[in-house]
Amino acid sequence: MNTIAIYLIVLVLILIRTGKEKEIQPSRMWITPALFAFLGFSSISQSPQLTGLGLLLDLVFLAIGIGIGVWRGSMEKVGINSSTGKITSQGTLFGTLVFIAILLLRVGQGIGERNTLWYH
Repeated sequence: MNTIAIYLIVLVLILIRTGKEKEIQPSRMWITPALFAFLGFSSISQSPQLTGLGLLLDLVFLAIGIGIGVWRGSMEKVGINSSTGKITSQGTLFGTLVFIAILLLRVGQGIGERNTLWYH
């Protein structure tokens, strides 16, 4: 199965789940950011040619990514379910469209890399 088909399947699943309320467990909200931090640091540390400019660009794109994540997170509807008393979150259509736009940018970037002359 090619990459574009996988992205389309992910898009369909996300669109199906967008309008549904999901239970939030605050005790586990730190796990995903910790995994991303570990992956980012291990990727940077294994870079054979880490330069000052490369590190600066990594920090700039980290700040951009955090900003987009905060912006998308601010679009979530968070509340307490009156029947169960549990904390729930519900995505908005605009938040999903932002996610889809970012996903399309990543797919386009991957296609652009494969079609350049210096891609190996």
